[in-house]
Amino acid sequence: MQKMEEYNIAVRYNQDVTILNRQVVMVAWKPPRTGWVKINTDKACREDGRTGCGGLIKGSEGE
Repeated sequence: MQKMEEYNIAVRYNQDVTILNRQVVMVAWKPPRTGWVKINTDKACREDGRTGCGGLIKGSEGE
């Protein structure tokens, strides 16, 4: 909880934020079952109103 309070104070005063003791997690793509596909989507929005989005569909063989 203290880290969140420090982050909020730094943001309020527009300071750089450095978070120590972070955990690294390895992420890997795992194929879906045969006959299925996986769909991954993402979007981004900026304060000036610009937006973007994208997506990816992969089958069990990575196609």
